[in-house]
Amino acid sequence: MLNEETRKILIKPTAACFAAALVFAFIPFWPLVLVAGLVGGWLAASRWQAAASGFTGVVAAWLIYMVIQWQWTLVAQMAGVIIGDKGLGPVMVVIILLCGGILGLLGGIAGRSARTLVSA
Repeated sequence: MLNEETRKILIKPTAACFAAALVFAFIPFWPLVLVAGLVGGWLAASRWQAAASGFTGVVAAWLIYMVIQWQWTLVAQMAGVIIGDKGLGPVMVVIILLCGGILGLLGGIAGRSARTLVSA
């Protein structure tokens, strides 16, 4: 369990990353997820917190976007092409969320590193 101080430190960058990723999800240019991670990373207190907030914020935003814009037939078709079985749509959703989370994590680390460079 996280203590109260750690939760307060993580909420602000994660919420900022989540909000930016959710806005960028509705723009048809997915690499903007790195910018969302940068925002969360800039606000984080350490690189670990930046990575966690970037990953968590992007995964949560993409999950909400997927629920709002649910296109099960498209996900099933993608699973059929990439994995070879249309019944593995949920696996495809997990793969998509992991890819977004990794990009958010990298953006968060880059944002925190940029803040360190600017303040040094």
